[in-house]
Amino acid sequence: MNGNHLVPDQILDYSRANGVEVLLLQEVPTSGNRLVGFDYSAVRTVLSCKEGSARAAIVVLNQDIEVVALQGLSDRHFAVASLRKRHGQAVVFVSAYFRYSIQTHIFTARLGLILDSIDQDVVIGADVNAHSPQ
Repeated sequence: MNGNHLVPDQILDYSRANGVEVLLLQEVPTSGNRLVGFDYSAVRTVLSCKEGSARAAIVVLNQDIEVVALQGLSDRHFAVASLRKRHGQAVVFVSAYFRYSIQTHIFTARLGLILDSIDQDVVIGADVNAHSPQ
């Protein structure tokens, strides 16, 4: 999203028209503890951190999905949450932002630690910035 404040409306319009239930976002625009453009009562968000410097987020658009933020696994660049539809199996979602100016192996190691601590199915959405220093 590159911090763009116009993108949320476009994403929400597309998601509603196409039945998208979960968004994994990177380079998110935040203001304090809120995700700009996604602050509606029908939308639940999990930010990668709470102090306003979040780089990743998970946005849940379906009210029938239970959301448990896994804050112990989240940090500035990783948002992690367990999501479950009613009577369904829980799946962990990871939204990750590999910052372009930081070596990629730092993020892959962190992702490995997150995955090692999870004993469930996992969905990962990441902006890995392939041009980052190795």
